[in-house]
Order: sequence, then structure tokens, then C-alpha cells
Amino acid sequence: MILFRSATYYSAGGEPVGIAAIDINCDDKMDIINTSDNKHRIAILIRKWKRYFPTSNLL
Repeated sequence: MILFRSATYYSAGGEPVGIAAIDINCDDKMDIINTSDNKHRIAILIRKWKRYFPTSNLL
């Protein structure tokens, strides 16, 4: 049986057009990069803990 935890939502800008998971800071944890068509922004979510991301950094 597969169990899922309840969803957690993170702000990453509006109108997303692309997403990638990559270890940006070489800490063996997958981070998330989200590109947005809204004002041509990039959101970077650096994974800090086992399952959670702090707030995103909008560039």
C-alpha cells in the first residue's frame, strides 16, 4: 500500500511554464527551479530538510 502525506503548497510566481529538479547546491537534496511567464521570473526552491522547502527565491 502506498500512502501520501497531505499536499504542501509553495509560492513560485504566477503562470508557470517550466519546472526542473536538480541539486543546485551539491548537498545531495533535489532542489526545484520553476520558470514563469509572469514578468519572466525564475523561482528557486532550495531543499533544506528531508521533506520541506523554505520560501522560494524569486529572480
